[in-house]
Amino acid sequence: MRESVFENSSVVLYVDTPSIIVSPETFERQMALLKRYFRVLSADDFQASLERGQFESRSCLVTFDDGWIDTYDRAWRILRSQQIPALVFLPSAYIGTGEVFWQERLGHVLDMIRRRALSDPASTGEARAALGEFGLGGVLDL
Repeated sequence: MRESVFENSSVVLYVDTPSIIVSPETFERQMALLKRYFRVLSADDFQASLERGQFESRSCLVTFDDGWIDTYDRAWRILRSQQIPALVFLPSAYIGTGEVFWQERLGHVLDMIRRRALSDPASTGEARAALGEFGLGGVLDL
């Protein structure tokens, strides 16, 4: 696809990670600004623009990755009240399996190590050294 197709468009992507957390108040302000200054596209509008090979000036698409519950609990109310369409991309391979993303598994392992080190002071130095090899020594200080 040609780069020029996207000249006048933007995709606003929300992901749920510890380093990217948007409060409901901030999200509400962001959506109000998008609605005021951009033409927020529905999935159908986005597809039609792709097929035409042209987007109207200041077009944008709001998307959410991974289908986290806060997309429904927090964002949906704001999107609905401001009449802003959005797409949610679901990790279909995980639905109904009880499986979690590798980042969540890693977080659980690190928390388990931290708890064990805190309850057994003799292991703290060893745990800190092992985690430190990966730049994660600070996990024990959380």
